[in-house]
Amino acid sequence: MSTSAGEVEERSVELAEAKAGVQLVAGRPVVLIVNGVKGRRRPGRSADARDEAGAGLTPGTEGGVKGGA
Repeated sequence: MSTSAGEVEERSVELAEAKAGVQLVAGRPVVLIVNGVKGRRRPGRSADARDEAGAGLTPGTEGGVKGGA
């Protein structure tokens, strides 16, 4: 699973694996696709709104990683 710089890695895991803990490499963006999860869309939130909501978060800030909550 090698990715070049700036590329987002996609990784499929089972629900049991996600609950047990998935080890990721720090500093690399990863999208986890969890098999076995049932969910529903939240009303009023499109994919574009979700992307914009997460834009601009930096590590160490609230909602970011590395010391943020």
